[in-house]
Amino acid sequence: MRATQEDPTAAPPTFVVHSLRQALAAAEAAAATERALDLITPEGGLSCQGPLFWAEVQKRLGTTAAGEGVVLWVDAEDTPGLALAALRCGLGRLIFKGPEEVATKLEAIVTAAGGILLRARPKAQDLLEEPDPASAVAARLRPAPARRPPRQR
Repeated sequence: MRATQEDPTAAPPTFVVHSLRQALAAAEAAAATERALDLITPEGGLSCQGPLFWAEVQKRLGTTAAGEGVVLWVDAEDTPGLALAALRCGLGRLIFKGPEEVATKLEAIVTAAGGILLRARPKAQDLLEEPDPASAVAARLRPAPARRPPRQR
């Protein structure tokens, strides 16, 4: 995925979002904790809701306080036409799980357009069952408390 400023080798936490409400709640939590995060569409989400829906989600995310700290990845599954439609709608972070020969050609197109193509879905926490997505995201984004060494007596 992408590195963070704190640790250039670590990818930011990733969350599966199913709606605009969940995406905005995640962005709100990212802004409150001043941390970056990645969002990903559910499997089949791009084909069910369509690239224009996710393009609008991406647009709205760009207007939040988190701004560029939140990146939306869309899963085109194994459908190259869906990936190309997403690219035409301005979605430049794509996941494609189709045949290698097709993926190689698609990656060249995506890269030429300034996007990035992943070949597998990253591990992500799904926000579907979370009653309060913002709290779930904030809890994961909060840094772990530093461990204190045992007191010497």
